[in-house]
Amino acid sequence: MPTRSLRPLAYAALTAAASIGLLVLAIGNGWLGPDVERGANFCEAARDGWVKQPANSFSNLGFVVAGLLVAWRAGRRDLLGDVLPRHDGLATAYACVVVFLGPASAAMHATQAEHGGDLDLLSMYLVASFAAAYALMRWVRQGRVLFVQLFLLFVASCELIGMYDGTVPVVEQSGNIAFATLLLVAVVT
Repeated sequence: MPTRSLRPLAYAALTAAASIGLLVLAIGNGWLGPDVERGANFCEAARDGWVKQPANSFSNLGFVVAGLLVAWRAGRRDLLGDVLPRHDGLATAYACVVVFLGPASAAMHATQAEHGGDLDLLSMYLVASFAAAYALMRWVRQGRVLFVQLFLLFVASCELIGMYDGTVPVVEQSGNIAFATLLLVAVVT
């Protein structure tokens, strides 16, 4: 019977507990700033109360569950295919990024605050950068060093592109274009 490591699940669970706990504290203490209707034009209508967009906020728990499931699978090296076992830690790192996506996105939907929106975009950048860097690493048959370099370059590029303050047709924010471009690179590669 194949052995299972609980280490990936432990890291993902720690990421979940920390990020959800920090989100609750941030919402309760107003750390993300005032409601500036961030995301109001393309999301659920805001409600009065602690959580402005409850359906959008609480549905982000799906990302936490998905990340925990990725971590559970990452605990079995025999289920990771032929590439991931050679790159220890990537499946676990991906699980943690997916887990973080939930609370980070909920930060915007729960508060409609500027900093909540920044966290939402950062989580999107992390997921898309991971996917693109992993795809390119495999395509050129290189190792984790290239992955880390590309990942950091992509996240930094997304943040820089996202600083453009003008309105972009259809997607409204330049950060959304960076996110979509990286996902396209991952899919095509």
